[in-house]
Amino acid sequence: GEYTADLYFAPLYQTAPLTLENYFYNVADIKGFEFDSDWWYGDYMADTSFASGKYYILAGDYFIDVIRSCHALYFNKNTAADLFGNGEIFYDDVLAGNWTLDKFNSYVRAAYLDLNGDSQRDENDRYGLIIGDDYWGSCMPFIISSDVTFIERDENGSPVIAMNSQHTHDVYTKILGVYNNEGSFMNPKNPKPSFINSRSLFLNYSRLGNMETLRDTEDDVSPLPYPKYDESQEKYTTSSHDTALVGALPITMPEERLDMESTTLEALCQVTHHEFLPVYRDQALKNKYARDEKTADMVDIIISNIRCSFPLAYSASLPIFLQDTFAASLKKGDASIASAYAKLIGSSEKKLQKIIEFIKKGII
Repeated sequence: GEYTADLYFAPLYQTAPLTLENYFYNVADIKGFEFDSDWWYGDYMADTSFASGKYYILAGDYFIDVIRSCHALYFNKNTAADLFGNGEIFYDDVLAGNWTLDKFNSYVRAAYLDLNGDSQRDENDRYGLIIGDDYWGSCMPFIISSDVTFIERDENGSPVIAMNSQHTHDVYTKILGVYNNEGSFMNPKNPKPSFINSRSLFLNYSRLGNMETLRDTEDDVSPLPYPKYDESQEKYTTSSHDTALVGALPITMPEERLDMESTTLEALCQVTHHEFLPVYRDQALKNKYARDEKTADMVDIIISNIRCSFPLAYSASLPIFLQDTFAASLKKGDASIASAYAKLIGSSEKKLQKIIEFIKKGII
């Protein structure tokens, strides 16, 4: 093809393999990249791979949207203080390691109040959780934060669907409890006004970059990591939204330019890591947009635990992972995802195998 651009930026979900045949170079084959360096998100990139030595997605400090797109659960400190007598109660839970789905759900339930006294749950009441967007988008961060195992890797590094476990089904049950909670309210049009006007304790389906847009709110608001499944879970797990802009090298770029491009991107990631990112994290996220000192701790926890990019990147091609199991089951109010999983597993495994075979043959 004719040379058009050296670097391609695209939302993560648009890198689904069935839409990228002969589009991008395998960056693992290109000299000049040092993907084991701190300025590259090696685990993130490896998680999107379909075979050992086959990387098409570039994610590192230069691609800062990966960090800005980290899911964060915002809370209203003023509302928390009114309800529990301590506006920083959730910070204490997070730092003590007991910020779990059960504890979160109990806070959501305790926050509900029929403000206008009409005995009707509507947008004029106060809630624990305002759920924005749709079921697919709003449930995603809760699922990822609960450490569901979506895939395992075979001896060739190829993914194998491995989500049909007791833990997966237990996670769904707990998340269904969040959606069925009296203190939760679905407002897909615009949940933000309820949150900033003290009619919601938590704001769901937001990102770390939203700290910039929430800085002018009258009430004190702050981000939290999404809750763990239970206290036995070792770490808080962060998902970066599937629209996070990642990079790739288009196949239309002449091969003779690859060395220069890899050297340039390597330098950009290194400079961003050492010079720009510390300023953004420490002066912007932790100071300029933060309302208190502990916000910095929350930011560090959120950023340092990004993982599980595979189900987000390929949910369009393999909707069994999130869209047509968890999200569809929640929307219908199903008691479990068992029937959705059984319906999808056969066709999903065939699609996955087809993708792997394409990659092995060099088609993708």
